[in-house]
Amino acid sequence: MMKTSVPLLLGGRARIEMAQQRRCAKSFLKENPMKQTLSANRLLPALFLVAGLTTVLTASAAQLPPVHEEGAITYVSGGIGEDEASAMKQAAAQYPLEMTFVTRERDGHDAYLAADEVIIRDQRGRVVLDTRSDGPYLLASLPAGRYRIEAIDHGQPREHTVTVKPAQHTHAVFEW
Repeated sequence: MMKTSVPLLLGGRARIEMAQQRRCAKSFLKENPMKQTLSANRLLPALFLVAGLTTVLTASAAQLPPVHEEGAITYVSGGIGEDEASAMKQAAAQYPLEMTFVTRERDGHDAYLAADEVIIRDQRGRVVLDTRSDGPYLLASLPAGRYRIEAIDHGQPREHTVTVKPAQHTHAVFEW
């Protein structure tokens, strides 16, 4: 079992980067008083614009892990690291089923899990997906219907029954 902490918000890092760029600009202006006429009207707004664009481009450049196919089911699994977790969260709405794997630590906080076995069965009990998660998130494109999902972490199974409906998103959280 691999445990990793995945920050919930990317925005904190962006705010820190913007604050650092603001401090650099102010320092530059203190050392170069002749440039101060630019600062009030052009330099600081331009720096904020560049910082914002850099942050947006960095966030949108986050890559999803590879998409896999098993029969008629396509799925993607991952979410280790800030960028990949952010990409998985952004892509979740495009998949009818989202699964998250967590464990409660002794200190009370949740830790994300990876390498859990995941078995999804349709209404007739047929296995439609049998895989191992590559991170705390697994997104799957399933046809509409009722499914029984079994996730196993270190021999300890957890089950959820979900109904996937057309044009709707379902989220199942497996907690150990």
